[in-house]
Amino acid sequence: MKPNLLFLLAACLSVPITASAQQVVFRHEASLSGTLAGVPFGPTQVVLRGVGDLANRQPFSNGFLLMHNSATVDIAGVGAFDFVSPTLSFVNQAQQLVGFSRGNLGGLDFLDGPFDASLANWDMLSAIGPLTGPGGSINWDLGDIVTSGGVLDVFSANVTVTFGSSPCVSAGLAYCLGDGSSAQCPCAGFGNAGEGCLNSSGSGGARLVGSGDPCYAIDSFQFALSGVPDGKPGILLMAGSQVANPMADGIRCVGGSMLRSQVQLTVGGGTLFTDFSGQPFGAVALVGAPSNFQFLYRDVANTCSGQGFNYSGGWTVTYQP
Repeated sequence: MKPNLLFLLAACLSVPITASAQQVVFRHEASLSGTLAGVPFGPTQVVLRGVGDLANRQPFSNGFLLMHNSATVDIAGVGAFDFVSPTLSFVNQAQQLVGFSRGNLGGLDFLDGPFDASLANWDMLSAIGPLTGPGGSINWDLGDIVTSGGVLDVFSANVTVTFGSSPCVSAGLAYCLGDGSSAQCPCAGFGNAGEGCLNSSGSGGARLVGSGDPCYAIDSFQFALSGVPDGKPGILLMAGSQVANPMADGIRCVGGSMLRSQVQLTVGGGTLFTDFSGQPFGAVALVGAPSNFQFLYRDVANTCSGQGFNYSGGWTVTYQP
């Protein structure tokens, strides 16, 4: 396959990296053969995933490129490794082509493709894909590509490539609150703005707030829970549907098929949830569709229903690849 000659843009790669809160994930996938640390592999499925900052997107004559802040390679049957050598993703709008390239050696391409007509106007600022089509792996033999598992080399070949990209834009938003803006709290026990229904903490209701980047490749998304009586057992709930039904001493905000975290005790009136790529939630449950969360906890000291449990407000977020 003819290389994309991205090395002509070497001068662009000297632009300094600046900070931004908006990140984007690029995913390039193909069946490749090559060597890692001198050990042959393949043909086997290889996934290249790069994470970059949209503030660092750089134009060139035929499109845009973006240096990765971090990048990984996942080789089926071998393992997943971090790139040590700098890397980038690019779109060549003139050729209607995307690719994964070395960030050094003048930006020589590593995996090109697919070619797709929709790439003629894609500027990296919006989600796209997955796109699948013809492409090629390229062995330039001009220097090592170093990963945490050793030097990675791929053999030049025409291959079918799948590509997708998703900006991590929003950490989600609150819904179904016990502050009077949603359903009525049992016994009119309202919390403060942004909280669940009144509990025995003495400060109002429980507040659940998401933050970070809800992208699986970045995995910095987390929940902070506050306003819960200290030392109370509770679980984080996740479901695909939203409801607003008064229940026990609060409002049930999640419905349908549900996943539950392990029981946790609140500490200092709250707790922190940080793992949304492992069990029980996992990437399969999260990626691509809105996921709705809520904290359910015991509180027998302030119960008008006699059931002794309450809820935080709800939080909805769409996790990206």
